[in-house]
Amino acid sequence: MDHNTCIYDYTNLVMGATEIRSSRRMMDKLHMINIEKYGYDSFFKQQFELRKNENLVPGRVIGVYKSAYKVMTLNGEVIAELSGNYYNRVIYKSDFPCVGDWLLLNKSNIIIDLMERKTKLSRKTPGKKVDEQILAANVDVLFIVTSLNKEFNSRRIERYLATAINQGIKPAIILTKMDACNDVVAYIEKLNQIAPEVTCIFTSAYEKVGIEGIFDELSEGKTGVFIGSSGVGKSTLVNVLMGEEVQKTFDIRIQDHKGRHTTTHRELFILANNGNIIDTPGIREIHLWSDNNSSGGFEDIEEYARQCRFRDCQHIHEHDCAVRKAIEENKIDKERFKNYLKLQRELYYSSLQHDKREKIAFQKQIKRKSKIEGLSLKK
Repeated sequence: MDHNTCIYDYTNLVMGATEIRSSRRMMDKLHMINIEKYGYDSFFKQQFELRKNENLVPGRVIGVYKSAYKVMTLNGEVIAELSGNYYNRVIYKSDFPCVGDWLLLNKSNIIIDLMERKTKLSRKTPGKKVDEQILAANVDVLFIVTSLNKEFNSRRIERYLATAINQGIKPAIILTKMDACNDVVAYIEKLNQIAPEVTCIFTSAYEKVGIEGIFDELSEGKTGVFIGSSGVGKSTLVNVLMGEEVQKTFDIRIQDHKGRHTTTHRELFILANNGNIIDTPGIREIHLWSDNNSSGGFEDIEEYARQCRFRDCQHIHEHDCAVRKAIEENKIDKERFKNYLKLQRELYYSSLQHDKREKIAFQKQIKRKSKIEGLSLKK
């Protein structure tokens, strides 16, 4: 074999190896998950671009199980854990990832950082402890799910509406079990009093009625979350939307129209139209948590409040109070006004606690920074 033949064979070998590597890269790209349908938009892409030189990959939390996280990445579904450094930086429970969050992971599926949240659905933790509990992150639509029976509660719906509007999330109301309701018109009248501008979707999972209305609210990449009491049909709706049983369901008790918890953890599902839906366990209480004092969903009352003689009118015993006059003339429902005052008090208390948390967080950051600088000086 002469010298030219050896060079020719070696060149072919190198070109062949290059083509194999190129083919493998193409196959990898073909098998990559399109995470844009999971909501990976410009808001998160810009954050990733600032960290792209750190050999990190983006991923979205689709399930939380104690200390482990189910995350959807470009390479598919992985089980990830928090890094030790992440644990050390946590100040509050709300700093931990939750369903819907976008993360930065290394190649070993270790969570390095949490991307800034676009929106968050949160509440004050149940009980006496004052802290924020995040139910879901990066949500576009909050579906308030209630059934057309004794479970329907106008005051509870008002609370959910205030939660959504205060946190910058579009609200929509889903009325379930329409096939078992004999007077739908009565419920329509109640909804017109408390949510005249909000989209209301009347559904029957049994008869597959109204399901398209939910799909219409969730275009590709958009994320919705179901919230409501146990037994109203949230998991049943998820199964209908998915076209298969992905969540266990139980019927509500006939005697009191109450249900049992069938969903035990929050989980994100991708729909056929590439929208996303998060199912949540039934919620017994939701105390408002916000850094502002605006009671969303009570525009009618606030419109009358702007007509009061005094700007700081409390609508209790002040002269020329337009709100009290509207109540006397039955233009504002008295129970609705009581709920408004209750939510206002919650928001005021929440804003004070939020400021307190910010102050504590700042102090902890200064203390941590001083400690790090002190260690550096010793070295």
